[in-house]
Amino acid sequence: MATGTWGPDSTLPLFRVTIRFTRGSQQCQTGFHLRDVGLADQSPEQVVNAVDNWVTTQFIKTLHTADHITGLDAENIITREGFAKSYTNVVGLMSDLPAPSFITVPISIKGSIRRRYGNGRMLWPVGGRAYLDGNTLTAGATTSYSDALTALAGLFIGSAVTHELLLVHLHDVLPPRGSRNTPVPATWYDATSLRLNNVTSALKRRKIGHGA
Repeated sequence: MATGTWGPDSTLPLFRVTIRFTRGSQQCQTGFHLRDVGLADQSPEQVVNAVDNWVTTQFIKTLHTADHITGLDAENIITREGFAKSYTNVVGLMSDLPAPSFITVPISIKGSIRRRYGNGRMLWPVGGRAYLDGNTLTAGATTSYSDALTALAGLFIGSAVTHELLLVHLHDVLPPRGSRNTPVPATWYDATSLRLNNVTSALKRRKIGHGA
């Protein structure tokens, strides 16, 4: 799997994908990054179209029927060009009692670099209390989340020969820290797998998108 540096002078199209949804009266979001590995001609609108069906058929498994998908955004983080799609009446699939809105499921984005900075994560919502057994996901919930992750990996993890967009983790320049006495340049890493942690966590603060 590939890795490389990025920055203001980069010509590699890198996109930030943001899924926006409501939980009760709260505006929430999560997301991930994609890189164009085809002809480097993907527009933000094409990226939204590539993710759209997964959001409306798979990501909604994580939400309650009282929750709504409100939007899907894609932004080229190099050129700052973007495209946004709005949704009406796209709701979650969980019909049990809603779970507290601060409960999340950590999703690890694994790359081939065995360094902490070479791996990322997403935080996904937990729609209903029937998904929970104490602080862990039930077997049924684990299946639903795993199916959504498998579908996402099928779309955006694999060979550049068979995919036009690949899932990546990326970071800005990292300063020296601890035994690492040189900075790490702004770098992207192709994802090799997605891993579900079925032990839930709680958001530490309510800032929109925190932990995404």
